[in-house]
Amino acid sequence: LGWLKEFISNQATHHSSIIYQPKQNDWRIRFKQIATNIKRLFNKCKDDSSQKILLILGVSGAGKSTIIRHLKKFDHRIVPIIRYTTRPSRPQDNDRIFVSIKEMEQLAQPENIYINNHCGVTYGTPLASIKTTLRNGKIPILDWPISMLDFMRRVFGKKLFCVYIAPPNLKTLQNRLTADGRDKDGIRFLYAQEELKLFAQGVFDHQIDKLIINHDGNAELYAREILEAIEAGVTIIGENY
Repeated sequence: LGWLKEFISNQATHHSSIIYQPKQNDWRIRFKQIATNIKRLFNKCKDDSSQKILLILGVSGAGKSTIIRHLKKFDHRIVPIIRYTTRPSRPQDNDRIFVSIKEMEQLAQPENIYINNHCGVTYGTPLASIKTTLRNGKIPILDWPISMLDFMRRVFGKKLFCVYIAPPNLKTLQNRLTADGRDKDGIRFLYAQEELKLFAQGVFDHQIDKLIINHDGNAELYAREILEAIEAGVTIIGENY
């Protein structure tokens, strides 16, 4: 609220000038200036609160990457935040910078790069990229683990719009994970089962703005639904059950 403090201080100065130097100031002009400043600051506050960071949550194999690709295609404001990762690259994996564990350790800067580990893989998220994207009037989008959501809420608060992507069933999920060989040791499927158990119990309901049950072949439809929900600014849970 630094802008508000500055505004109050400025108005106090102007007010003092009106009281002690009435002959040098026209109160009508001063009133108009104050009203203009209030309107400008109100619009600034409104614009800031309407900005959103789109977090795509869900287990590995839920289909998050496919939906993100369609979101980018449908709306030029969607800007993927390029993250560092120590995992091997996969086909159509364009939103990652692949580094070694040693390189990731060198990158670690708590104030600039948020480091987290998921399924044995380390990720680094450049916070400055998110803030720059917001300043440019765009919508940052990240594939984000729900277990790390509290950190993002502390940093970005109400700017977050969280979409949880869930598979239609465990069998479909397992088929997706084995199809591209990303889960040869079965760790991702085990992690997924634990998270989906909590999801089914409603543990995450208060953290989710929109839920998508991702049936194969409907990614374009789901991407459009997400964009509509962002524009409406509403929370929709259970719509795709």
